Amino acid sequence: EGQLEDPLRSGWQLVFVDKEKDALLLGDDPWEEFVNNVWFIKILSPPEVQQMTQEGLELLSSFPTQRQASSSSEDYVTRQDSRNLSSAITSVGSLDY
Repeated sequence: EGQLEDPLRSGWQLVFVDKEKDALLLGDDPWEEFVNNVWFIKILSPPEVQQMTQEGLELLSSFPTQRQASSSSEDYVTRQDSRNLSSAITSVGSLDY
């Protein structure tokens, strides 16, 4: 209990994901746009954070969503997004409500 209050110390992380399984960073978009784009929230344990850092967005693929077949250019963007996520996931600060 309370381990999400200080994610940098506890290692637990919240990951916000849109319908295309792209990770959304809190604060990158206006609040209303962010809320409308979040499809699900994944709570990652410290081992999952480490796995996601190594594997990128592949960990999020375990959640079923309806998605059309992607082109190779979209796959490239997804790989780029997973690299960006890997570098950003440990920098998520505390969330104040």
